[in-house]
Amino acid sequence: MGKLGGFLTENRKESILRSAEERVKDFQEFHPPLEDELAKTQASRCMECGIPFCHFSCPVSNVIPEFNDLVYLGKFKEALQILESTNNFPEFTGRVCPAPCEQGCVLNIHHAPVTIKEIELFIVEKGFKEGWITPQKCVTSKDKHIAVIGSGPAGLACAQELVRKGFDVTVYESSEVAGGLLRIGIPDYKLDKRIVDRRVDQLKAEGVKFILNTHVGKDIPFQEVYSKVDATVLCIGARVPREFLCIGHEVKGVYHAMEWLAQVNEKNRGVEGLKQRISVKNRDVLVIGGGDTGADCIGTSLREGAKSILQIIRKPNEKSQSEAFNEQWPFILKEFDLTTSHSESIHHFECDDIRSFETVCKEFISTETGALKQVKLKNISWEVEGEKRISREIEGSERILDIDVVFLALGFQNVDIEGLSGLHLDKVGNIVTQTAFETELEGVFVAGDARIGQSLVVSAISEGRKVAKEVEAFLSR
Repeated sequence: MGKLGGFLTENRKESILRSAEERVKDFQEFHPPLEDELAKTQASRCMECGIPFCHFSCPVSNVIPEFNDLVYLGKFKEALQILESTNNFPEFTGRVCPAPCEQGCVLNIHHAPVTIKEIELFIVEKGFKEGWITPQKCVTSKDKHIAVIGSGPAGLACAQELVRKGFDVTVYESSEVAGGLLRIGIPDYKLDKRIVDRRVDQLKAEGVKFILNTHVGKDIPFQEVYSKVDATVLCIGARVPREFLCIGHEVKGVYHAMEWLAQVNEKNRGVEGLKQRISVKNRDVLVIGGGDTGADCIGTSLREGAKSILQIIRKPNEKSQSEAFNEQWPFILKEFDLTTSHSESIHHFECDDIRSFETVCKEFISTETGALKQVKLKNISWEVEGEKRISREIEGSERILDIDVVFLALGFQNVDIEGLSGLHLDKVGNIVTQTAFETELEGVFVAGDARIGQSLVVSAISEGRKVAKEVEAFLSR
């Protein structure tokens, strides 16, 4: 253990953010990695518990106490080696992960947890800066060919694990750029796409081949792909959005969140000939849904010049806990903490909050031409009946607001398997498997959201690593 009792003498500190007033003027990242000395100080807060709950809370099982200790001692390169042994892309998780490891930190019972996510980002960016992260080319070839369909975090992790074992790996991506939702769904201010390019370039240097702008099952037959290789891995995500059916849901001006976020990312990337299909400039915006995607809609709407923003969330605000003792540790995440996007909007609109909890949308009201002009909202209350919590609408709580644009940030409900003959979906919308990862088709595997449902970037990386081991075992039979 580096510093005995460091958690007693040092407070949690995060890297300095640009002010809310400044950062909403552009799409630049505003959360830089820690400086060396601050990283050491923050790492010294690690208690190095006998049972590392942070490790068990992390989907990729990062060896957190060990790399914290190494950072405190200034052994940054050794810390990177520990980190890379479990996580292919710490620069992604260090930016966009909700940090379940910090929820599991023992300090989180009584105090602020260790800044594990920030330390992780510090380590990997230090590695890139010092030139310690370089392509790892396998010197021997196994003469086995693998197709990975989808280039999101699961597909990239799977491809990297397999190419480093000597397999010939080709990644198919339906978009014109690699990265999946890392590229098209996450706003640039949270993840600069040059960070994605940097890692994709490394995979290319390691031998991974990318075939872009090719939708397997539509542009090219699925059978043609998997019949020519020794194994195929589907990392296609769960991209079918959850529908929201209420009166007037078909009016013009109601959009799925990802449809718009992807468009803004395309615009920022400078896609030629892009026609602005959805605009929020000088318009009143309603966001329905309380997760990360909803927060992304808020932050992006601010940067695109929205006139006003309201977010409605069906659930009650259960953020408040006793600061003296977290009786829910380490199992339950704080769902509705204020994100940076909420902080920006509160500052920009000079209000206490833009969120309305225990609120539902009952109707979209349109003009004579079919364009959205108003929404009808209603409050609900939550009650316990038996072992279930149920919601009841509060009579007389209806209100009508002028709204020009609605974004549905309600998540995704299932996988799109159109054109993927021989595959089926289970009752929750994931691809059916015969074993943990192998589908009904021999030699065809599935990982990521397509196997487990909508989840986190860190979970997708874990899935990619696990399925790579399954493929290697299959090809070694």
